[in-house]
Amino acid sequence: MSGDRAVETNGDKMKRFLWIMAFMLGAILLIANYEPPPKQEAAVPPDAQPLVAEPKTTPKRRGETVGVRFEGILVESKEQGLSRKDWGDKWPLAVDEATVSCAPQFSEVNGGTFLIADGLAFALTGSTQTMVRARRGEVMVVSGDLGWQIPPLFTGDDPASDRLWAKPPPGPNGEPSFGRINISPVLDAAIALCKE
Repeated sequence: MSGDRAVETNGDKMKRFLWIMAFMLGAILLIANYEPPPKQEAAVPPDAQPLVAEPKTTPKRRGETVGVRFEGILVESKEQGLSRKDWGDKWPLAVDEATVSCAPQFSEVNGGTFLIADGLAFALTGSTQTMVRARRGEVMVVSGDLGWQIPPLFTGDDPASDRLWAKPPPGPNGEPSFGRINISPVLDAAIALCKE
């Protein structure tokens, strides 16, 4: 009974090899000549209601007007200006004014929280930065000349945030201080803005 198996000849092996090679060559040619279709904007019916409001400012605002969008769609954002003169020694930035912004729809927990200072936008939390990357988030800073920005995380490792993050004053005997002034109150202001 073991002799009932078909025996593959060299000719059969060659035919199978040629079919596989032809298939692979065809696949390679398809990939090499592939051009993605042109990006098309979604059609919007004329009677469609806007999904989100235009960026707005609050009466407390002294900072820079911003807009926030994810995957190309403008989302509602709230902004509040912050100033060194209101914070005194607890002011954590090297510039005199800044803006915190919150996109409440961005996250169920704290919203998307951003810091805008000196014409640059920054994500205030790691979760905001992760969502910016995952959903192609961008922030428009009207006073800046960079257009829509993909905000990096505000850390001392980033050269721009390193320049903007204030260092503590020297100690009582003039010895140098290390570290940074606590940025948490700025984050707290952005989170409170999201919860308004």
